[in-house]
Amino acid sequence: MNTIVFRVAVIAVVVAVALAGYFASQPEPRAEPAFAITAECDIASVPLGPGTVAFTVTNPANKPRRIIGCYAQCQAAGCMDAKSNEQITIAPGETIEYQCDYDVYKPGPFELKLDVFLEDNGIRTVTLTVRGVGVAAGGKTDAPKP
Repeated sequence: MNTIVFRVAVIAVVVAVALAGYFASQPEPRAEPAFAITAECDIASVPLGPGTVAFTVTNPANKPRRIIGCYAQCQAAGCMDAKSNEQITIAPGETIEYQCDYDVYKPGPFELKLDVFLEDNGIRTVTLTVRGVGVAAGGKTDAPKP
């Protein structure tokens, strides 16, 4: 009886070692590559008022990915929002220009932000930033003194 138990135990150990070796040799699943996005843009000096800026978005994955939406933001110097609020599907390997509208209200340095939601191995938020200097009529870049 002891030899049967011993043989069963040896067989169980051999099977466990073989399974452990098999699973250890399997490659770890890799996530699809993430979106490649240019998140910052310096537009230098711009006249006060509305304008448009483009951010480059690339989908290096082998399946379509989407820009789901955005959250427009306003700061003291102005606001920024996506040109279109529609979802955008980006084909595998494709690069697009993501158009955003901005509106600069005050002369002087500004930084405007926009949160964009990407379908990227789950939902990922990327903050797009535009920096520049607002120029009033007559070339003034500083706010009037009160």
